[in-house]
Amino acid sequence: GRAVEIARDEKLREARRRIISFLKSLPVSASDVLSFAAECSKLDISFCTGVMLSFYRDVLIASREGGRVVNPEVEGAEAVFKKSSVFKSIEKILMAEQAAGQNANRQMVLEDLLLCLNREAS
Repeated sequence: GRAVEIARDEKLREARRRIISFLKSLPVSASDVLSFAAECSKLDISFCTGVMLSFYRDVLIASREGGRVVNPEVEGAEAVFKKSSVFKSIEKILMAEQAAGQNANRQMVLEDLLLCLNREAS
């Protein structure tokens, strides 16, 4: 499925790296969030939210003693994020997916989502 598609497409691999790097850098300024949302709005929103969900899933896995991370780029992030914030972030991502599925403005959905994730990380 999506993993094979990403493995075959350098642009998708780079987009995935940028999303993970951004999430690991949170919290950032609101202007950085809005700039990144504009960048992500050029991508398929389900791709973006899928990468975000896999990131937070791996943060939860890594936070468990002996938890094996699926995506090595996530290592170390578990020490930064509180579990309660990770659960809230996952909920916000799922809500954003639902809004996008209802044909909401993609950039507004991403701006709102990323601003929420930024607040949860602070």
